[in-house]
Amino acid sequence: MGDKGENAGGCTMNNNGNQNQDELILAQQRQIEKEISESVPLVGDLEPVTSLDKEYSTDNVYLEKVKDLASKYKHIRRTRPDGNCFFRAFSYANIERLLESQNEFNEFYQVAESSKAILVDLGFPQFTVEDFYDTMI
Repeated sequence: MGDKGENAGGCTMNNNGNQNQDELILAQQRQIEKEISESVPLVGDLEPVTSLDKEYSTDNVYLEKVKDLASKYKHIRRTRPDGNCFFRAFSYANIERLLESQNEFNEFYQVAESSKAILVDLGFPQFTVEDFYDTMI
């Protein structure tokens, strides 16, 4: 039958149909990621916790949770929902906290500074480690 065949419904299907479909799905995913990256910052500005009230205005359970958060925290920062948001939020908050204490910041910086050599000694390729290391430092 060559490259084309007919399925039971009479539709012509290319043997490469799955590959083409996969490419279309990946292209659509890349487009969605691009739109998100252009419209949502990696880490947003400080907002009052009460800014969540509008989003959850129709859900009393969540409004109670927002009220509880507001009793403990003054602000939030939104992060881009891209699969790394937890790690980015945790790291950002930790570094932001370190900026309040010069001694703690210096200790953290010394550990971070020595991490490149440790990673290379553990067998990570130096050229790979350097890209991330240079960005972090």
